[in-house]
Amino acid sequence: KGLVTYVKDSPKPPPERVTLTLNTINQAKYKIAVVTGESKSTIVKEVIQEKNTKYPIGQVKDLIWYLDKPAASKL
Repeated sequence: KGLVTYVKDSPKPPPERVTLTLNTINQAKYKIAVVTGESKSTIVKEVIQEKNTKYPIGQVKDLIWYLDKPAASKL
């Protein structure tokens, strides 16, 4: 697997982008997610409490989370 990949049809702007592969992210010594806003609270709950891996962030190993109160509101 490569270090990066090219995405041509991202559901969110920009539709074309270069991104790190999950393998590359998981090889990092420290992985940190900073999440803000109530709009992310459902996904945060699904990933942290329910161990949902349908989102790429749910597949990151040993992730350190930094959440504001609205993002953590459903935990």
